[in-house]
Amino acid sequence: MRAYLTSLLSWFIVLSAAALCIAPMRHRLRHGPVGTLWRAAALFAVVLPVLAFVETRFDLPYNATLLPMLLLAYAAYRSGVRAQGYQCLGAFAFVCALMSFVANVANGFDAILHPSSTLNDFSLEAAAFEAALAFAVAALAYYPLRRYGAYIVDNFDVSPVWYITVAMDAVFLTFNLLITPQKYENMHVGRVFMIYWLVLALMFALLLLLCVVFYSIVKAMMLSAETQERNRILELQESQFLTQQRYMEATARERHDFRHTIDVISELAEAGDYAELRKYIKAYASSLSENELRRYCDNRAVNALVNHYAQMAKQESIELNVSIRMPERVGVSEVDLCGILGNMLENAMLACRELPEDRRRVSLTMTLRAGGALYIVVMNSFNGVTNQHNGRYLSTRHRGSGVGLDSVAATAERYDGMAEFRHEDGVFYSDVMLRTRPTGTAAEA
Repeated sequence: MRAYLTSLLSWFIVLSAAALCIAPMRHRLRHGPVGTLWRAAALFAVVLPVLAFVETRFDLPYNATLLPMLLLAYAAYRSGVRAQGYQCLGAFAFVCALMSFVANVANGFDAILHPSSTLNDFSLEAAAFEAALAFAVAALAYYPLRRYGAYIVDNFDVSPVWYITVAMDAVFLTFNLLITPQKYENMHVGRVFMIYWLVLALMFALLLLLCVVFYSIVKAMMLSAETQERNRILELQESQFLTQQRYMEATARERHDFRHTIDVISELAEAGDYAELRKYIKAYASSLSENELRRYCDNRAVNALVNHYAQMAKQESIELNVSIRMPERVGVSEVDLCGILGNMLENAMLACRELPEDRRRVSLTMTLRAGGALYIVVMNSFNGVTNQHNGRYLSTRHRGSGVGLDSVAATAERYDGMAEFRHEDGVFYSDVMLRTRPTGTAAEA
């Protein structure tokens, strides 16, 4: 029974690790906080006693069941969150690396209590100490991971950077596995014990330092991307203003010359030269300025963006239908909203270019419904050729994924929404739903 309790307590570190894994995914939980808690509790209530029984019954070496447990835990974790695989792997690897330090501190504690013992004879006192220490570390790390970790998961989806963090965490995990003392008596030879604690402390400090550096780099990259997107919006608004100014100048000249136009029309009418009158009126109508910008909605950034693509559609002979029913502020960042809208419209315009002019059609609908749900729907004709893999649409213009669609989906997830893409009978549908936030709230950093 003592051996069974020791084994069971040594697995309690998994409970603390699970809490830390969930913290950065607080906006990505498939079943909500309560549902996730109940599912995790049910899983561990079954798995941990079974693992402890197997280890005790068959006298398995310490950590013999660690790898199967990690694989099972990751599978359950991956299925319980709505995040990219590399984000899940990054968070999971970091927590494993962090808890490996806790395990080695407990091993050192056991070596102090039982100098002549071995790792395979891990004591009940050390197991209880490990469980308490894991709980303390989880209590200290939970808030930073919940706030700053969630910010990274929600806003940063550059997969190569995430994989680099996984590799670094794997280095720390491997280090802790290699430094784990097998025979405690070796720890009491010379200065081995002092070196053990010193190296452990230095590596732990390095892990924390790399976390701070990683967050700082991600924050800087996010601010840079946001600044670029804001500059793009400002450029569109400037283009809209200049176009409107040119239109006002042109119409001012037209109004100034309109008196002369009336005189010509009057003379032709009095002379009864109706054929020449019709010809003159037709020529005058064709000379009028056609550069007036439309007001699709009260949001200036969205209005500028839609006008930009409306002018592009006109140049490309694309029939564009727009219906926007939303107020000036909808509780969604203008950068995020224009990023979604720009990606959707750009993909639609590019797809239409591959069709004959009489078949080029794009439709945009934006509606803010009761309850704060913003729906964005873009429909466009296309040549019917798609490139799909595992349900995802890949780019047909270059090798690799459709980055624009991935960006739209990632942004929608940050607003607890969804993004669906499908095609049918030569029409591509892009449907996005965003849960708007109270106006005036800033994104948590």
